[in-house]
Amino acid sequence: MKTVFGVLLFALASISASAGEADWKLRFDGLGPLTIGMPFDQANQAVGKIMQRTPKELRGNPYCDYIQLPGSRIALMFVDDILGRVDLAQSGGSDTGIAIGTPDSQVYAAYEQVYKSKRAYADTGANLTVRAAKDKLAMRFEIEDGKVVSLSSGRADLVKLDEECL
Repeated sequence: MKTVFGVLLFALASISASAGEADWKLRFDGLGPLTIGMPFDQANQAVGKIMQRTPKELRGNPYCDYIQLPGSRIALMFVDDILGRVDLAQSGGSDTGIAIGTPDSQVYAAYEQVYKSKRAYADTGANLTVRAAKDKLAMRFEIEDGKVVSLSSGRADLVKLDEECL
């Protein structure tokens, strides 16, 4: 009976966390209840304790852990167990209304200074990066065929990486 009740509670928590994700907007400093600089345990609590650390011996870099939230479009990068970057793919958007599928012209219209760079592993498309005015934070919009295909935000040094963890 306790096992059934525990499974039911976990399922309900997962459903409510997923439902809440639909309203989460990407900001320079995080996404929904997640804030850049948050320790892993606090971030895990914020998403309903659904994350599992990757064992250090299985990571390409023992100090960096890249975790896809289960059943989600959201991935989180932790460096030294501190949230450093948030990635969105397939759906979702920013607090300025830039979302997956938005034309790149709207990125330029939404932000004063947009830096364009070539994508590291693709012959087409671009990365459009915006730095936060006062912080060491940035937001990146990956562009393919003139439309946003993914968004990232967090520490500027991590947002500029095309890789998950180096």
